[in-house]
Amino acid sequence: MAKAKRLISAREAILKIKDGSRVLIAPGCGEPSLLVEALIENRHRFKNLKIFFGFRLGDSRLLAGARDNFQISTWHATPLLQPAIQQKKVDYLPLRLSEVPQVFGPSGIWPVDVILLSASPPDLHGFLSLGVSTGITFPLVFHAPLVIAEINENMPRTLGQSFVPESRINFLIESDRPLVNYRKASFGATEAEIARNLSPLIPDGSTLQIGIGSVPEATLESLSRKNDLGIHSGMITDGIMELIEEGVITNRVKSINPGKVVTGEIMGSIALYEYCNQNPGIEMQPVTYTHSWRVLKNVKRFVAVNSALEIDLSGQINTETLKGQVVGAVGGLLDFVIGSNLAPEGTNIFALPSTAEGGKTSRIVASLSRGSAVSVPRSLVHYVVTEYGVANLKGKGLDERAQALIEIAHPGFRDELKKSLETS
Repeated sequence: MAKAKRLISAREAILKIKDGSRVLIAPGCGEPSLLVEALIENRHRFKNLKIFFGFRLGDSRLLAGARDNFQISTWHATPLLQPAIQQKKVDYLPLRLSEVPQVFGPSGIWPVDVILLSASPPDLHGFLSLGVSTGITFPLVFHAPLVIAEINENMPRTLGQSFVPESRINFLIESDRPLVNYRKASFGATEAEIARNLSPLIPDGSTLQIGIGSVPEATLESLSRKNDLGIHSGMITDGIMELIEEGVITNRVKSINPGKVVTGEIMGSIALYEYCNQNPGIEMQPVTYTHSWRVLKNVKRFVAVNSALEIDLSGQINTETLKGQVVGAVGGLLDFVIGSNLAPEGTNIFALPSTAEGGKTSRIVASLSRGSAVSVPRSLVHYVVTEYGVANLKGKGLDERAQALIEIAHPGFRDELKKSLETS
């Protein structure tokens, strides 16, 4: 293994990448923005560079090289990427997060040649911390032939499975840029009402997984009167930090990793990054741990809280497509839902507004439309929550499920949904 003693410029680092290589870029707030910028500026030297990434918050300039210079694939269709996916400039990979290290590992379908990542400066022992993003990067960084690290003095030194020896890094570049921030999603009266309906389903002492977006943010605010909650999640945001500071999240009674928030991604503000710096209460882990059902089955009272784009009257969940177009992802959703079904006293909750497009369409539909993805099979779904109430689907037959879901649909669509049952 070559020792990483070479400090070079971002441009020089990009020139070390051979055309035709498979390049993985660290996701979320761990994106190495200086390296990505250098990749964009030097795109014309490539004719067939294969680029892979997940949840991406960076700008759209990387797409300028799509087709001509880059072959881009993603397992998370953020709004930034949706037009490019529809135009076939970017390929969507419907992957569960837990399988990403296998797919891109040495024996996988797409073994990566290059990893571009962000990290903290090395400590006295020569170890860098992957900081805010370890979920995908950590299990792959020890196998990729070429690892290029953007060493950022603003990157917090997070603890847990976060440390990489400097000798594992082939080339280093220095950066003092602010980290990519994730701004908390705003929410309105509808999301607040959904959260009020959802909150009673989360008992004291639960260990939560929760996603990002308007409904999750409203849900976190609704939990202020809970006690001894724990976190085992794919990502954490400022809302988690606020509940820790309020004494709501203590992680005290967790059945595994007690006293620790377990996560693989930190997405939020500078204040959150500072809070997580050297914080022994935050334990970073790879997706092979955070999303593994073998781990989750041991988490007592595990509650997975997620949203959905639409759900049909049998309980099938779609989180990926609208009108046949990819607009979302599988992500960690299915992993956590499976885990919630295996965990002692575990459950899962799908929370969503009853309508979309300003009230023009119902998110609860008679059947998923042609081209829609079944992201979660109906056999795994427990609760569905809208602003109109809660539908408990666990153990229910098809007729009972349909009736329960119609009751929480928007009143303007209930008659139409009832008629669909009569004609089916």
